[in-house]
Amino acid sequence: MQIPKRPAIVGAGLGAVLLGLSLAAWVWSGRGGRDVERLPIDASTIVMLGDSITEQGPWASTFADREIANEGYSGYTTAQLVDVAETVAAARPSSVFILTGTNDIRDGQSPSWTVRHLRLILDEFERTAPETTVIVQTLLPRADRASEVVAANDAIRSLTDERGVELLDLYPAFDDGAGALRRDDTVDGLHLSDQGNQVWADVLDDRFAQL
Repeated sequence: MQIPKRPAIVGAGLGAVLLGLSLAAWVWSGRGGRDVERLPIDASTIVMLGDSITEQGPWASTFADREIANEGYSGYTTAQLVDVAETVAAARPSSVFILTGTNDIRDGQSPSWTVRHLRLILDEFERTAPETTVIVQTLLPRADRASEVVAANDAIRSLTDERGVELLDLYPAFDDGAGALRRDDTVDGLHLSDQGNQVWADVLDDRFAQL
Protein backbone atom coordinates (compact mmCIF):
# COMPACT_ATOMS: atom_id res chain seq x y z
CA MET A 1 0.00 0.00 0.00
CA GLN A 2 1.26 3.48 -0.78
CA ILE A 3 2.37 5.75 2.03
CA PRO A 4 -0.30 8.49 2.29
CA LYS A 5 0.77 11.76 0.73
CA ARG A 6 1.55 14.58 3.10
CA PRO A 7 1.49 18.34 2.57
CA ALA A 8 4.61 19.76 0.89
CA ILE A 9 7.11 21.47 3.21
CA VAL A 10 9.12 24.46 2.06
CA GLY A 11 12.88 24.20 2.54
CA ALA A 12 14.88 21.20 1.35
CA GLY A 13 16.84 20.66 4.57
CA LEU A 14 13.88 21.02 6.88
CA GLY A 15 11.73 19.07 4.45
CA ALA A 16 14.12 16.12 4.47
CA VAL A 17 14.21 16.04 8.25
CA LEU A 18 10.46 16.27 8.61
CA LEU A 19 9.90 13.69 5.88
CA GLY A 20 12.16 11.28 7.74
CA LEU A 21 10.23 11.86 10.94
CA SER A 22 6.95 11.48 9.10
CA LEU A 23 7.99 8.17 7.57
CA ALA A 24 9.15 6.96 10.95
CA ALA A 25 5.80 7.91 12.43
CA TRP A 26 4.05 5.99 9.66
CA VAL A 27 5.86 2.79 10.60
CA TRP A 28 6.08 3.38 14.35
CA SER A 29 3.35 5.48 15.90
CA GLY A 30 0.67 5.64 18.55
CA ARG A 31 0.62 5.99 22.33
CA GLY A 32 3.92 4.88 23.85
CA GLY A 33 5.54 4.24 20.45
CA ARG A 34 3.20 1.36 19.65
CA ASP A 35 3.97 -0.48 16.44
CA VAL A 36 1.09 0.05 14.00
CA GLU A 37 0.63 -2.59 11.33
CA ARG A 38 -0.71 -1.22 8.05
CA LEU A 39 -2.56 -4.10 6.43
CA PRO A 40 -3.22 -4.27 2.68
CA ILE A 41 -6.71 -3.21 1.64
CA ASP A 42 -8.98 -5.06 -0.77
CA ALA A 43 -12.68 -5.52 -1.45
CA SER A 44 -13.23 -7.53 1.76
CA THR A 45 -11.52 -5.05 4.11
CA ILE A 46 -13.13 -2.84 6.74
CA VAL A 47 -11.07 0.36 6.98
CA MET A 48 -10.88 2.51 10.10
CA LEU A 49 -9.88 5.99 8.91
CA GLY A 50 -8.94 8.77 11.31
CA ASP A 51 -6.37 10.23 13.67
CA SER A 52 -4.63 8.90 16.79
CA ILE A 53 -7.90 7.79 18.41
CA THR A 54 -8.40 5.44 15.48
CA GLU A 55 -4.71 4.57 15.31
CA GLN A 56 -4.85 3.36 18.92
CA GLY A 57 -8.07 1.41 18.38
CA PRO A 58 -8.60 -2.24 19.40
CA TRP A 59 -8.66 -3.63 15.88
CA ALA A 60 -6.29 -6.59 16.01
CA SER A 61 -7.01 -7.61 19.61
CA THR A 62 -10.80 -7.28 19.64
CA PHE A 63 -11.66 -8.04 16.04
CA ALA A 64 -9.17 -10.77 15.18
CA ASP A 65 -11.86 -12.58 13.19
CA ARG A 66 -12.40 -9.60 10.87
CA GLU A 67 -10.22 -8.08 8.19
CA ILE A 68 -9.75 -4.56 9.53
CA ALA A 69 -7.16 -2.10 8.23
CA ASN A 70 -5.93 0.56 10.65
CA GLU A 71 -5.70 3.84 8.73
CA GLY A 72 -5.48 6.11 11.75
CA TYR A 73 -2.63 8.65 11.75
CA SER A 74 -1.60 10.45 14.90
CA GLY A 75 -2.10 14.21 14.77
CA TYR A 76 -3.88 14.23 11.42
CA THR A 77 -6.51 16.83 10.64
CA THR A 78 -9.46 16.28 8.32
CA ALA A 79 -7.54 18.09 5.57
CA GLN A 80 -4.58 15.73 5.91
CA LEU A 81 -6.91 12.73 5.72
CA VAL A 82 -8.11 13.77 2.25
CA ASP A 83 -4.96 12.30 0.66
CA VAL A 84 -5.21 9.18 2.82
CA ALA A 85 -8.81 8.77 1.67
CA GLU A 86 -7.67 8.92 -1.94
CA THR A 87 -5.33 5.98 -1.35
CA VAL A 88 -7.94 4.01 0.59
CA ALA A 89 -10.71 4.64 -1.95
CA ALA A 90 -8.47 3.45 -4.77
CA ALA A 91 -8.36 0.02 -3.07
CA ARG A 92 -12.20 -0.11 -2.98
CA PRO A 93 -12.66 -1.62 0.49
CA SER A 94 -15.86 -3.21 1.71
CA SER A 95 -16.51 -0.34 4.12
CA VAL A 96 -14.83 2.64 5.73
CA PHE A 97 -15.54 4.10 9.16
CA ILE A 98 -14.39 7.72 9.39
CA LEU A 99 -13.61 9.53 12.65
CA THR A 100 -12.04 12.94 12.18
CA GLY A 101 -12.20 16.49 13.47
CA THR A 102 -10.81 16.62 16.99
CA ASN A 103 -7.42 17.80 15.68
CA ASP A 104 -9.18 20.48 13.66
CA ILE A 105 -10.55 21.76 16.97
CA ARG A 106 -7.05 21.55 18.42
CA ASP A 107 -5.84 23.82 15.62
CA GLY A 108 -8.65 26.34 16.07
CA GLN A 109 -10.51 25.40 12.90
CA SER A 110 -14.24 25.96 12.59
CA PRO A 111 -16.89 23.26 12.04
CA SER A 112 -17.30 24.55 8.48
CA TRP A 113 -13.60 23.85 7.85
CA THR A 114 -14.00 20.29 9.09
CA VAL A 115 -17.11 19.77 6.98
CA ARG A 116 -15.44 21.24 3.88
CA HIS A 117 -12.66 18.66 4.02
CA LEU A 118 -14.91 15.84 5.14
CA ARG A 119 -16.99 16.59 2.05
CA LEU A 120 -13.86 16.08 -0.08
CA ILE A 121 -13.33 12.70 1.58
CA LEU A 122 -16.91 11.68 0.83
CA ASP A 123 -16.54 12.95 -2.75
CA GLU A 124 -13.50 10.72 -3.20
CA PHE A 125 -15.31 7.58 -2.11
CA GLU A 126 -18.38 8.45 -4.16
CA ARG A 127 -16.24 8.98 -7.25
CA THR A 128 -13.67 6.18 -6.88
CA ALA A 129 -15.37 3.53 -4.74
CA PRO A 130 -19.15 3.92 -5.00
CA GLU A 131 -19.63 0.33 -3.84
CA THR A 132 -17.83 1.00 -0.54
CA THR A 133 -20.11 1.46 2.47
CA VAL A 134 -19.14 4.78 4.08
CA ILE A 135 -19.96 5.43 7.74
CA VAL A 136 -19.08 8.73 9.42
CA GLN A 137 -18.70 8.72 13.21
CA THR A 138 -19.32 11.66 15.50
CA LEU A 139 -16.48 13.12 17.55
CA LEU A 140 -15.90 11.88 21.08
CA PRO A 141 -16.51 14.24 24.00
CA ARG A 142 -13.59 16.22 25.41
CA ALA A 143 -13.82 18.38 28.52
CA ASP A 144 -11.40 21.07 27.31
CA ARG A 145 -13.40 21.77 24.12
CA ALA A 146 -16.89 20.55 25.02
CA SER A 147 -18.91 23.19 23.18
CA GLU A 148 -16.68 23.01 20.10
CA VAL A 149 -17.16 19.25 19.87
CA VAL A 150 -20.94 19.72 20.04
CA ALA A 151 -20.81 22.32 17.27
CA ALA A 152 -18.60 20.13 15.09
CA ASN A 153 -20.89 17.14 15.60
CA ASP A 154 -23.93 19.22 14.66
CA ALA A 155 -22.18 20.20 11.43
CA ILE A 156 -21.17 16.60 10.73
CA ARG A 157 -24.76 15.44 11.26
CA SER A 158 -26.02 18.07 8.84
CA LEU A 159 -23.49 16.96 6.22
CA THR A 160 -24.38 13.29 6.50
CA ASP A 161 -28.08 14.15 6.28
CA GLU A 162 -27.42 16.25 3.19
CA ARG A 163 -25.33 13.57 1.51
CA GLY A 164 -27.40 10.57 2.58
CA VAL A 165 -24.36 9.05 4.29
CA GLU A 166 -24.73 6.85 7.34
CA LEU A 167 -23.87 8.44 10.69
CA LEU A 168 -22.71 6.36 13.63
CA ASP A 169 -23.24 8.53 16.69
CA LEU A 170 -20.48 7.65 19.18
CA TYR A 171 -20.93 10.72 21.36
CA PRO A 172 -23.77 9.43 23.59
CA ALA A 173 -21.87 6.22 24.35
CA PHE A 174 -19.00 8.23 25.88
CA ASP A 175 -20.51 11.45 27.25
CA ASP A 176 -20.28 11.76 31.03
CA GLY A 177 -23.20 14.19 30.99
CA ALA A 178 -20.98 17.27 31.02
CA GLY A 179 -19.34 17.02 27.62
CA ALA A 180 -16.33 14.99 28.74
CA LEU A 181 -15.23 11.41 28.35
CA ARG A 182 -16.04 9.27 31.37
CA ARG A 183 -13.02 8.93 33.65
CA ASP A 184 -12.59 5.19 33.16
CA ASP A 185 -12.89 5.45 29.39
CA THR A 186 -9.89 7.72 28.84
CA VAL A 187 -6.20 7.93 29.65
CA ASP A 188 -5.80 11.68 29.15
CA GLY A 189 -9.19 13.23 28.47
CA LEU A 190 -8.85 12.70 24.73
CA HIS A 191 -7.57 9.20 23.94
CA LEU A 192 -9.36 6.05 25.00
CA SER A 193 -8.32 3.61 27.69
CA ASP A 194 -8.70 -0.13 27.24
CA GLN A 195 -12.18 0.20 28.74
CA GLY A 196 -13.02 3.07 26.41
CA ASN A 197 -11.85 1.09 23.41
CA GLN A 198 -14.11 -1.75 24.52
CA VAL A 199 -17.07 0.64 24.62
CA TRP A 200 -16.22 1.68 21.06
CA ALA A 201 -15.78 -1.94 20.01
CA ASP A 202 -19.20 -2.84 21.39
CA VAL A 203 -20.83 -0.08 19.35
CA LEU A 204 -18.94 -1.07 16.21
CA ASP A 205 -19.54 -4.79 16.62
CA ASP A 206 -23.27 -4.30 16.17
CA ARG A 207 -22.65 -2.37 12.93
CA PHE A 208 -20.00 -4.77 11.65
CA ALA A 209 -22.50 -7.60 11.97
CA GLN A 210 -24.70 -5.87 9.38
CA LEU A 211 -21.97 -5.52 6.76
